[in-house]
Amino acid sequence: MALVVLTVSVSAVVLPYSSGAAVLAEGSRRTLAAKLAGDLLDEIAVTDYSDIMTVYGSYSESQGNIYKAWSCDTFDNDIYSNFSRTTVCKYYTIGSGRNITSMGIKVTVTVSYDGRQLASISTLVAK
Repeated sequence: MALVVLTVSVSAVVLPYSSGAAVLAEGSRRTLAAKLAGDLLDEIAVTDYSDIMTVYGSYSESQGNIYKAWSCDTFDNDIYSNFSRTTVCKYYTIGSGRNITSMGIKVTVTVSYDGRQLASISTLVAK
């Protein structure tokens, strides 16, 4: 009987710690995903306007093949192994008919972890 009481007591103490560790890991992944998205947006923002659609129009980096900003090297740290990134670029205009005005390119970067979207950031890149 004492063993059962001890087991229940230990479970009551240990379970909150394991839940806290899971929340901490998720927060770390989301923070890293936001940084990866921001890094790619920074790289796109300094790309020549005429090349953005060609290079990043439907760009993707598969899980485990995330490239370092401004580099042709992938991250070799295991922390990046389950992340993937994609971009969608669309010309952004306002108005209708003959009064259409091009405002630039809307760029959206999405970062996923094990196929689950963690971060998505959009910006407008003007000429």
